[in-house]
Amino acid sequence: MAMTPSQMLQTLEPLKHNTRVGRVIELGYQVGKETNAASIIADWEQGNYYERWLALYSCFGSRNSEHVLRALSDPSCTIRALACKLCVFLCDDVQLQKALALIPARQQTTILRALYKRRRFAPIDTFLHTLAAQGDNTRLPKLLGFASVSVVSQYIEQAVQYAIDSDLRRLALLHPDILLPLLLSQAQAATELDLALTWRVNTVLPVLSETHPDQMLAIVIALVRHTPLTNLQLQPLVAKRPNEIADLLLTLNDKASLNFSRSIRKLDFDHILALIERQGSTLYDRNWWFRRIPPEQRTVIYERYAKGWYGADTCLSEGIVAALPRELRYQEARRHLGLPALATRPHQRLPYAAYLPWDEASSILTPFIKNPDPELRALALKTLMGVVRFHRDRLSEALALVHARRNEQDPVRCAMLTGLAELPPGAWQPDHLDDLAQIIHEALDAADFSYATAYMVGKLTFLLLPHYPDWGAKQLVALATKHGSLRGHTIEKRLSDADVQRLAPALLPVLHAWRDRERSHDIFDVASAFGKRLRVFDGFIEIFQYAVTAWNWHAELALEYIARYRYELLSTIIPQLIEKDQSWVTRRRVYTYLHRHRQDLITPFLGQEAFSGWFSTGQTYFVLPLTTSFHRWTPEQQRIFATTLTAVTRDEKRDHPTLFFVINQLSALPAIPPTRLIELAHDKRLAIRDTALRALGRLDDTGQGVPTLLDSLNDDRARIAIYVLRRAILTMPAEKAFTLLNTVPLQRVTVAKEVLRLLGDLASEEAYRKLLAMYSKEELHRDVRVALLRALWTHLEHNETWEIMEQAAQSTDTAIAKSVARIPSDRLSLTAQQRLLAVLALLLSHPEPEVRQATLERCISLPVADPEKVLFPKILIALTSRFPDERNAAALATFATYTGKYAPAVAQAITTLLPRHRALQDAVLHLQRVLQANKRLHMPTAYAVLEVLKQDARATRLSLELAITALPIEELIAYFTSLATGKRLHAGTLSHACAMLENRQARTDAADFTHLEEALRHSPDERLRRLAFAALVGLAHTAQGWTEECLALQRQYRVDPSLIVAEAALFTISPLDNEA
Repeated sequence: MAMTPSQMLQTLEPLKHNTRVGRVIELGYQVGKETNAASIIADWEQGNYYERWLALYSCFGSRNSEHVLRALSDPSCTIRALACKLCVFLCDDVQLQKALALIPARQQTTILRALYKRRRFAPIDTFLHTLAAQGDNTRLPKLLGFASVSVVSQYIEQAVQYAIDSDLRRLALLHPDILLPLLLSQAQAATELDLALTWRVNTVLPVLSETHPDQMLAIVIALVRHTPLTNLQLQPLVAKRPNEIADLLLTLNDKASLNFSRSIRKLDFDHILALIERQGSTLYDRNWWFRRIPPEQRTVIYERYAKGWYGADTCLSEGIVAALPRELRYQEARRHLGLPALATRPHQRLPYAAYLPWDEASSILTPFIKNPDPELRALALKTLMGVVRFHRDRLSEALALVHARRNEQDPVRCAMLTGLAELPPGAWQPDHLDDLAQIIHEALDAADFSYATAYMVGKLTFLLLPHYPDWGAKQLVALATKHGSLRGHTIEKRLSDADVQRLAPALLPVLHAWRDRERSHDIFDVASAFGKRLRVFDGFIEIFQYAVTAWNWHAELALEYIARYRYELLSTIIPQLIEKDQSWVTRRRVYTYLHRHRQDLITPFLGQEAFSGWFSTGQTYFVLPLTTSFHRWTPEQQRIFATTLTAVTRDEKRDHPTLFFVINQLSALPAIPPTRLIELAHDKRLAIRDTALRALGRLDDTGQGVPTLLDSLNDDRARIAIYVLRRAILTMPAEKAFTLLNTVPLQRVTVAKEVLRLLGDLASEEAYRKLLAMYSKEELHRDVRVALLRALWTHLEHNETWEIMEQAAQSTDTAIAKSVARIPSDRLSLTAQQRLLAVLALLLSHPEPEVRQATLERCISLPVADPEKVLFPKILIALTSRFPDERNAAALATFATYTGKYAPAVAQAITTLLPRHRALQDAVLHLQRVLQANKRLHMPTAYAVLEVLKQDARATRLSLELAITALPIEELIAYFTSLATGKRLHAGTLSHACAMLENRQARTDAADFTHLEEALRHSPDERLRRLAFAALVGLAHTAQGWTEECLALQRQYRVDPSLIVAEAALFTISPLDNEA
């Protein structure tokens, strides 16, 4: 006998979600056969949420594409999302065009992504041709990545012009072979700095450097002809092509924030040397990379640059000393041990003994091992253990020493064990294990055995456990038995799954013994150490299964370990647990599992009940704290739960956070009408009322809350309701949304602002005309007018919009004028970009400095392509402003956007600043900063500004700073000479020049310092000789450090006949200077 729709629903009621869906799909397969399946599905399609949802799932079986198309207009968000998924599988190409026309942009992306994965390019291409014909410069770039190769090739040049970062990344991922040639041709065609192209390249660099490093390198090489390296985010390319990037960096001599340390093994040795000498900041963390290059390279680098690495008191870091080849390691260790500065600092001096031969280190450390000071004994013993790292044949002697000092106080014992634990596992041989076990047991038997020492014993044991499992298991037993804790260790990264299976037979007897004695803490500590390797440790999982039922206090933790590493076991464990003890349902892992996988078992727990058991006394009611995915539940389950939640909301003793949570739960039940939420939207309690209003906007069927939200716009709830309406309105068809917005009262400013924003987001012609009409009303509140201007951003291809923007840019109201300054330049046509430049030019001429300042900041943070240099004259005028912030912003905009090609115009602006020294100083300072990062593109500007500064002797200091920063070394020498002969190298400028050279504030190249010192060393002018000595100090501060040649020259300068030279040389104390 055929079932009726209601009877079929009754048969589905007791099933879990997956089984229920399977039955419905099977029902779909019966359509067309001699059954009433089609009538059941047709009846459900006209029913409530749950029935429509089941009916749609049947399409997996029935393949009814027309049903799917109808479901795309369903009021339920959940059903519409499922329909989007189904239409990809079931709809033909024509139907897909209808579907794409029905749905919002976000769902269009979802469908096209799914079609791309199935390689169904025909409907994608058809839809994109439609967008291109409509001139849709928003959706075409966004969706083009999903198209076929031919369509992407056809539209990519147009799309890239309007693409945002996510659009470009999609094209880079899906069509790199099309995008890369385009970017290369654009980079090769560029004749000046192109900020838009630079942004595109930076956007795709992280993606394409991984897959197409050579092509990206070619683009970068073409681009840097006019672009500073500092503008490019090249770190991803450094990882793939470090030598090529290093060569580029050294050739251009730009300063860039790059780190070559992680690629040190790929770098040619010549590049390593050049980077150390000329771009030292690109090799971060010297201790890390130095030990990762071959020993012969370490030797060369040490001999050339070690003196430049000296810190205070000529000390090298221990990491560098440890990485040196043997003889150099001995040499440096002896030097440090003999340094006079460290003679009174044993805690700083003694660690270097670890890098000596064993006998020599032992003889040095023995007096300290016998010292009555326990801190010195601890340091000396730990250091001696460290010697074994380089002399592994002495490990037995080290162990004998530790055994001999078994009665040391605990801090000393801990230091010895720390030294042993820091040795590599390969240092330990089987014949060492008995001695080490004895040392461990002696430590465990000590009355003052501390947690720190226990940790070191555990660290040492876990270190050796993978190599010596039987021995390690015994030590774990001893440590757990005598100390009671194994906490804080992990070995999962040092073990493979195969290692764990090899260790299991040795560890299981220990674990079983702990299980029988309920040593649960020890078991969980070991489990924590194994981490993800527990997934192959079956015996351990069996212990957890035992613990779930036997260890009440730790049962939940055991269940969590099972869920984390063997989730499939929960299908049998959890049903057994809740059958035995219903209080298990109060545990997060249990109720979430029931919610996701066993909805057939969750019904008894949906009421507001108290469960008596291990996890609950039965005195407190428990409501499941679930918030999402209720579509898996039947309407009856949702009704029961809603009744429970409603009862909670009526409890006047409930605190607000609980009520907020319950209100949000109610809004997530898709099969339940929002009756209670509507009641709460009128509640006298302000916080509860506002929460209920917000919840109405999150309903699965957003239309259910719209009448209440619209009604709220007439009272003080409007400030919340208008924002909540956004989601509902933007999911409606544009015509319906426009009609609804037309009914909203606009008396309240907050409401009016949001209505205008929503009209802008609709992007329909009707909405646009409405916005134009609104702007013509003179009585508009200022904040509303600002919101209206923002709403017009979606209509920037219309002439009427730009006329309004130009009016706003000239408004005397600063808030209105400033709002125009942030108009985005992405997705604009070339014509619209020109209109934007005209608006920005108006803003830069605005009488209010606040508006001009905001516009300049926009030019820095959101630069606009300005090939005709519409803005450049305006920005130069701002350089002369009497307002400091405006001047600084103008300087940043000038030097970040316009390169040396426009040097004459910059020089002319600087000329007008000569009488205004503060403004002049600000402008020159910004130019200096740009030159320090990139000289090659800004040298014409530097030369032009230097010529201007020569006109005023009082600007010599600024001229000096600029010259030291920018000029080639031969020209700098001539510049210093001209200052001296022109009587401008007075005491002030000389002192400032010396400070800049000595501190390497503007120059870092060792060759420059060498040439400058040689050129001025024998000058008859004492001031130039003083500059020569400053260059020598600067040279000593480069990578080479204070070499013997530098020290010899320093001694010569100390006997110079001029006091200003000799005194400076005498009191410049070099690290290697041992003269009295």
